[in-house]
Amino acid sequence: MDAKTIVLTISVIIALIAVINHARTSRRQATIDLVIHQKNDGHLSESRSTVTRLNSDNELTTYAHSQHKGTGERNAILAVLNNYEFIATGMRENAFDLKAV
Repeated sequence: MDAKTIVLTISVIIALIAVINHARTSRRQATIDLVIHQKNDGHLSESRSTVTRLNSDNELTTYAHSQHKGTGERNAILAVLNNYEFIATGMRENAFDLKAV
């Protein structure tokens, strides 16, 4: 092996390490952004409180019927479910660093 080949091989290895570290850093940043967004989103916080109350009163499934379409309670349930769907999709796509949470 000559010197050029060795230098090229080392350069490739360093580049791969940099790409892997960047991907890890991006996942961590996405996780932090998600946590901050969830804590600062007043609508989501109110929706979670509503869903918690409905669940403790055993009324959660009542709002699945079409007669409750457009009500605040049903919209709160949908907001919470949409948030969970967003998180699940991010987890499936490895967009989040689950160790950072």
